[in-house]
Amino acid sequence: MFQEIISGIVQGIFEWLPVSSEGVLFLLQANFFDP
Repeated sequence: MFQEIISGIVQGIFEWLPVSSEGVLFLLQANFFDP
């Protein structure tokens, strides 16, 4: 559940910036949530 909350917050922040929020989520999950 913690992972989904963090992912939602990060996607909400990066949605306003001129970068791909999906790409940021992929990098976040690959670097921090991968066991």
